[in-house]
Amino acid sequence: MNATRDSEDGGESLRDFLDHAALISDTDNYDERAKITLMTLHSAKGLEFPVVFIVGLEEGLFPHSRSLLSQGEIEEERRLCYVGMTRAQKKLYLTRAQLRRFLGGESFNQTEPSRFIYEIPSSLIENISNGQARKKTGSYQGPTYNSLESIQEFYKQRGKQIDLSPVRKRGTTPDNSLKYGSYVRHSKYGVGMIIRCEGEGDDSKLTISFPGYGLKKMIRKYAALERV
Repeated sequence: MNATRDSEDGGESLRDFLDHAALISDTDNYDERAKITLMTLHSAKGLEFPVVFIVGLEEGLFPHSRSLLSQGEIEEERRLCYVGMTRAQKKLYLTRAQLRRFLGGESFNQTEPSRFIYEIPSSLIENISNGQARKKTGSYQGPTYNSLESIQEFYKQRGKQIDLSPVRKRGTTPDNSLKYGSYVRHSKYGVGMIIRCEGEGDDSKLTISFPGYGLKKMIRKYAALERV
């Protein structure tokens, strides 16, 4: 309804509107050579891009108004936001509309920035919105999604028990360059966290949690990992 009204206000014909709507395609037809790709957060799972824009970070839209009464659904949308943010390889832009037309209404309404923006540490944000996007202060105290506890809970809920305690051979000196808890980048899976180390040196076997891909076991000397 909002899209058709905006199209009408812009003087577009029905043919023009349908041509624009047809640009929204399933990611089964995703073309890696495309300069710009428009997709949902669900469709972006497992993909990575040098630059990512997440739009519509507004209360009532993301998180959606239908999720606001359920803490479980809020957590699911928070997890989805985390997945979307970790699709960015170099730069991530988080945006919202200050004014938005709701439910096909005639007028535009002032929006409230998403709570997910406020939960990001200030030290990680470069504000390019003239101070309009982040007026509140506070920090998120709930669960995170790339911690050892969350990974164990994920598998526990699915009836699997996994041991994520670090393993090191007796009498050896630990290699501190890639260790338990370190973040690394892989050419295919992106950034992940080392949650288990078996052995030492180049022949050590690493278990790494990659958002969107799950746990991957790799031999260090063959994995071509980059410390981040």
